[in-house]
Amino acid sequence: MSDIKIETLSQIHIGNGSFLQEGNDFIADDDYLYILNTDKLGTIIGKDPESIQSWSIAIMNGDADLFLKSRIQGYPLRDLAKRRIKRITDFDIGQSTLKECMHDGLGKPYIPGSSIKGAIRTVVMSSLARKKIVQRLNKEDDHKKWKRIIQDMEKEVLHFEAYTRTNKRDIGPSSDIFRFLSTGDAFFDNGVEIAVKQISLNITERNSLLDNKKTQVVEAIKPGVSSQFRLKIGEDFYRYSEIEDFHILFKMINDHTYNLLCDEIDFWAKGEGRSYNGQDDYLDQLDLILDKIEECQSNECVLRIGQASGWRFVTGAWLEDIDKHYFKNEIVPLCRPKNWLYKDYPFPKSRRIDESSNVFGFVKLTAI
Repeated sequence: MSDIKIETLSQIHIGNGSFLQEGNDFIADDDYLYILNTDKLGTIIGKDPESIQSWSIAIMNGDADLFLKSRIQGYPLRDLAKRRIKRITDFDIGQSTLKECMHDGLGKPYIPGSSIKGAIRTVVMSSLARKKIVQRLNKEDDHKKWKRIIQDMEKEVLHFEAYTRTNKRDIGPSSDIFRFLSTGDAFFDNGVEIAVKQISLNITERNSLLDNKKTQVVEAIKPGVSSQFRLKIGEDFYRYSEIEDFHILFKMINDHTYNLLCDEIDFWAKGEGRSYNGQDDYLDQLDLILDKIEECQSNECVLRIGQASGWRFVTGAWLEDIDKHYFKNEIVPLCRPKNWLYKDYPFPKSRRIDESSNVFGFVKLTAI
């Protein structure tokens, strides 16, 4: 069991599935969004039928925010709130919802251990699959039999050899190598949350990449804050995964993150994305993360987790680099809805950032 320090290198959003409504769930002022305490809210609205009816009408008309503010003049907003979020953005016209991030029962924001473990699993899967496919190609000398080569690849590289009582290969949870890796939750202090607006870098027929058509205000853990969690890696994990030790795992994570970042930078600076405008600030952000990886010691690594991490980081993109033709013609149609509409565009063709081109999802892990 190891204590791991986790530091946010960029903003992190891991949603809890809830969308908070302005007026009903929070009130905004110039600096903060105040998440309302529903118990105290009842005392402000009032219990008489006329007040309740006025409140209901305000909700139906979309004026709940104005109704509450008229009732609490001179009353400190902080006394009505169970927590507050630093406001970094304005809501667009007609936009009134906030996508909430994970909090525990005491209201502290946190990164679930399952999210950390899932991101590590993607790294290991991607790294081992690449190695296994190269071995198969060297043996078979046939680059056209992709379906047979990649079939059940995840089960093969992430499950050790075990059999059921009926002598069938066990590919269930009991043979999963990640049963030997346990991650705790990382709880942060109150007050590290920020509200930012997500926009897109989107390749369209326009020359400009910045796309504000589908914006969303999200709650995120701000960059530059830290916490700790527990990481337990059993010896069987190393044995079955062919990863020799803890430091090799961290190096694998760093190599994975570094290579995907380099691919992303090359795409926008030298590849298909270079003919568009609007990616310069985004590229600067990626260069800063690369610098952080290069500074890492053997007990440190940079991992990407959470929403807006991008398709390549979520999946590992382990098929993309092996055979471009197979990836484009076989994999992309399965991954992209209505692919026939976008077949002339690269995949993926959009990235989620904030209004200042800041990225999401990067954390630094340090074994203490």
